[in-house]
Amino acid sequence: MVAIPEHTRHFEQLTERWLPLAIGWARRLGGPTSDPHQVAADALLQGMWAWRDTDDEEARAAWLFARVRRANRRATWRAEGVSGSVGAMPSAVRALWVLRVVEGLHPDDVTLLTGVSEARQDARLQAVVAHQPEAIAAWAVATEPHDHDVVAARAQLRPRWRADGQPLPGLGVHRRRRYRLTVALSAAVAAMLLVALASLLAPPGRPLWLPGTTELAGVHLRHEGLGWVAEDVDGVRVTWSRGVLTAAVAPHGRRATIDVSGRSLVVHPGGALTLAPLLLGAKVDAQGPVYASCGGDGQVQVHGATVCLPEPAELLTDIVRLRQQGAEPSALLAMIDAVLPAAEPGPARVELLALQVSLLLEMDRPADALTAIDAYLAQGIDLRRADMEALAQHLREAQAPRGP
Repeated sequence: MVAIPEHTRHFEQLTERWLPLAIGWARRLGGPTSDPHQVAADALLQGMWAWRDTDDEEARAAWLFARVRRANRRATWRAEGVSGSVGAMPSAVRALWVLRVVEGLHPDDVTLLTGVSEARQDARLQAVVAHQPEAIAAWAVATEPHDHDVVAARAQLRPRWRADGQPLPGLGVHRRRRYRLTVALSAAVAAMLLVALASLLAPPGRPLWLPGTTELAGVHLRHEGLGWVAEDVDGVRVTWSRGVLTAAVAPHGRRATIDVSGRSLVVHPGGALTLAPLLLGAKVDAQGPVYASCGGDGQVQVHGATVCLPEPAELLTDIVRLRQQGAEPSALLAMIDAVLPAAEPGPARVELLALQVSLLLEMDRPADALTAIDAYLAQGIDLRRADMEALAQHLREAQAPRGP
């Protein structure tokens, strides 16, 4: 009788234990458009590396659920009945509903997997459309993983596991620790070399990282955040990345150029501004001769409170790209809120309004989403009108007080 190698036996046990859970979560959180076998295989392969220094089953379950949920964070789908309701839920609500209602987990177990307290679970689930228990049970059975699912996911995972060095939890812990120590020491040496190189190549100047004021060549800076200031042949140059900056140039001072989030503002003698960065620009309050390169060609003079952002069409493209790259919804929403009041009627404004609705729903802010839907419908266009009206009706019904 041929003995089964220890690595192979451990691999079979690990996949038998965790693949059914991962496949079930992937199918229920990702819907019919997802590939649950692929998602489960990806997550478990990462787990085989991440779990090598722990044998805590609860920690492993929470880690695995977080990876599966992240892979299906933007999943939406349309269907009838229970499946349709699940597809329309925001990602955060869907995760709680699947665990609490479909899988019947205790709120404490849901807290362990998601980090959401029982009170917040109840508050988020109040807005979910109720279904008959029989319909929910039928959907649970339809999305339950079977033996052939485990076989399919294991078939995808096995060659990748072998190509990745056959990582397994509980094996090679000391080797793993030595590897981490080597990486840490290498990173420390590389950081020291980079600091030394930066000190040689960096332009003369100083950091702005403590709240306070700085005077340089007739430029008065009041800073509460993080940046860098230096003087060169063209004047004073400030690179600003976080917080609020106020710059005022005396009549006899040199002009100040401020680079912030890919945009450039120039304050000439006698001018002043206050700015706060956005993801792709800044909020600006300017007085006197202040010019900005925000979007389009060349510099334009700015007055009073305004925003330095790309044109709406360019901004829309950039926001969609950043959202796909995982940018924070709140940062994207801040830019949309800043540019919408001045945006001219047109296709770009309509798409920004639709994106605003989507981001508000993703952030679990249904009341604000209703207001945004009303603004969208007020444009008087037919594009998505039926969908927006249906979504508004659903949100109003979810917010309506329920009888005893």
